[in-house]
Amino acid sequence: MAITQVQADKRGITDIAQKDASGYYYITIGAIWIYVGSGDPNGVIVGTVAGTPLGSLFFRVDTPKVYQQTIVNGTWSAVGAET
Repeated sequence: MAITQVQADKRGITDIAQKDASGYYYITIGAIWIYVGSGDPNGVIVGTVAGTPLGSLFFRVDTPKVYQQTIVNGTWSAVGAET
């Protein structure tokens, strides 16, 4: 499953967004990357491939979910989800 990003998802705080190695746009705050888009980020935005730092966030706009990069292999876990 892929995620999608519309033009509004590609804007940053200063309207300058960066693109990761997988081609997805993000902004940085401190040491973390913040993505906005639709769909499940697992298997799409992979930390070891894209270089996404642990603690990075993905805000899913098609359903009210926030994911956090929690494991070095690129696993994204829903914030507040039971483990």
